[in-house]
Amino acid sequence: MSVLVTRQRRRVLAIAATATTMAPAPLTSASAADPGFGYQGSAFGSSVTVLGTVESAPTAQISFGCGTPAGLDRTATSAGISVPPSLASTGVITTTGSTSASPIQSKTTAQVASVNVLGGLITANTLTSVSVSSKGSNGFATSAAGTTFVGLQVLGLPVLLGPAPNTRIDLPGVGFVILNEQSGSVTANSAALRVTSLRAKVTQANLLGFAIGTEVVIAQAFSQLTAPAGGFLGGFAYGTAAQV
Repeated sequence: MSVLVTRQRRRVLAIAATATTMAPAPLTSASAADPGFGYQGSAFGSSVTVLGTVESAPTAQISFGCGTPAGLDRTATSAGISVPPSLASTGVITTTGSTSASPIQSKTTAQVASVNVLGGLITANTLTSVSVSSKGSNGFATSAAGTTFVGLQVLGLPVLLGPAPNTRIDLPGVGFVILNEQSGSVTANSAALRVTSLRAKVTQANLLGFAIGTEVVIAQAFSQLTAPAGGFLGGFAYGTAAQV
């Protein structure tokens, strides 16, 4: 009997020893590098399309994606455009894009001088669009501060005050124009804003010879900021383990 007990004890001890050696090593935590905020943006000075065909591609275009780090500072310029038949003409075009960690923001601008659209139905000395997406103590936010309309005239009438966002003015016998066009969103994890100084569209047959479907866009700026993306998480747990 004593021999049997001794053998059983040895077997139990062997099982305990085996269980101990089979237990995996404790998991160690390793902090993943913070990928940082996602900065995005784009801007251009002008574009003209006619019936879906590009007559004048976006000018002085800049863009940067969500992998862009803080500290970006980019500028593009163009001498201007002249798109017949008097669809659009401009002077010097300048666009900028920047990202910053202090303050945390993505910013773009588009400035266009000597604007003449649709044969003089819309003119301006200088149009400037500004788009800022930021993150502060109160969360994410957007701003179009700095967007200006200098010497703007529509149908020969001066627009003395800066137009409110998404102001629409009909162009009798031709179409319409939207001034200070803005669209965007703000959530708990991101902010985005697109600002366009003017978007003119031909919707009617007209005596000026502009094709229906013609669209002229002047001074567009877009920015977006996204919260840092976390890394993958993993885990493992068990109550007991034994091997015989």
